[in-house]
Amino acid sequence: MPTKPFYLFDSYLEEFEAKVQVAAGNQVVLDQTAFHPLTGGVACGIGYLAKGDLKCKVVKVERNKETKEITHMPEAAVADLGQGDFVRVC
Repeated sequence: MPTKPFYLFDSYLEEFEAKVQVAAGNQVVLDQTAFHPLTGGVACGIGYLAKGDLKCKVVKVERNKETKEITHMPEAAVADLGQGDFVRVC
C-alpha cells in the first residue's frame, strides 16, 4: 500500500504518528508521512522517528516510482523498529 503523503495537504505539519510498514536496516517505510521525498532537484524533508527512548534522525527520503512507497533513511540502522510499530515523527 502506498504511503499517504501528508506533505501534499499540509506543508506545515511538524509532528504526527505513523505505523511502520517495513523496517529493514536503515530503511523505514511508514503508512503516512509529512517528509517530502527527494525529487526533481527538490531537497527531501528531514526530521526524527521516535519510539519510547529511541530517537533517530532521518537524513534522506526517497519515493519508489513503481510502488509509490516513500522510504525514510535514518542515519543508522534501526533494529528496534518492526512492522506494525507506531512511531512519533517530528
